[in-house]
Amino acid sequence: MLTDEILAEGNPRRISDALGQPVEARSVYVGGGLFTDEEKTFHLGLAHELEGFGFSVFLPQRDGYEAAKLSDWTDGQKTRRIYRRDLLEVCRARFLFANLDGAIPDDGVCAEVAIAGVHKLLNPDKRIVGYRTDTRTFMGTLPLNPLVAGALDLLCNSREEVLAYFAGEAPTDAPAA
Repeated sequence: MLTDEILAEGNPRRISDALGQPVEARSVYVGGGLFTDEEKTFHLGLAHELEGFGFSVFLPQRDGYEAAKLSDWTDGQKTRRIYRRDLLEVCRARFLFANLDGAIPDDGVCAEVAIAGVHKLLNPDKRIVGYRTDTRTFMGTLPLNPLVAGALDLLCNSREEVLAYFAGEAPTDAPAA
């Protein structure tokens, strides 16, 4: 598994080997914008529901660093620490949930989808679940930019679809939700 120490060492072979190791089967990274109360409330509620299914959830607003709250860090420190932490957590998780709502999906979650998409090439157990209820389209007919949509295993159009998918993927020894 990829660790901060392996990343810091910078040996491409060790990084590649670590990325090919099995992901944490019960883990979900919940990605999406962190800029409105509505987004934060949606993600927190979803995290609680997934935890009820028996998953361990990494929620950046709760478990990571939120740039807006890091006034004592320099911009360089914010950039390095947030990037490395989120990179590690995206790669550890078996599932990436990506909230892609909005006229243009959040650029941070698009980066997380790209990271997970490349990781999936080395680790076929990785799953990327997109969520989009916004009906605006890209280039006239596509729901998303192909560079984002191409990495997804599933694009859900409702919270119910998301929960049904994860209920089917829940650990078998998890408590009934």
